Amino acid sequence: MRTLVLCLSAVVLFAGKTSAQKNTQLSAPATAAASMEFSGKIPPPTNNMANMRIYPNPVTEYMILSFPYPTQLPMIADIYDASGKLAMTRLLEAGPIEYYIDMHGNANGHYVVRLKAADQQVSRRIVLLTR
Repeated sequence: MRTLVLCLSAVVLFAGKTSAQKNTQLSAPATAAASMEFSGKIPPPTNNMANMRIYPNPVTEYMILSFPYPTQLPMIADIYDASGKLAMTRLLEAGPIEYYIDMHGNANGHYVVRLKAADQQVSRRIVLLTR
């Protein structure tokens, strides 16, 4: 049923246009694609770490590092306490879009999570509130 509704919507969108307008609109993406150049080089893998989210914040037991799509490189997560002392380090394998890190055994307070992968690095602040 949904497919039928979508197809009918597309027909309604083009119903009031002349054939020249329809052809122009349909060929615009093809023109844009033809004007793009392909360099032949494959870009290096990336984790797009700038889009990484940490939740929940404040953290109570586990923190979740979340990426919009699967990571392509392994990462190292260094977690520093408020004094700058390294509280823990975790190796995160490539592939998942979410990583769970157990924060048990750490004192309540402010922490900085620093992720490193290849030549990329990103830091986020969290608060740990254990019960």
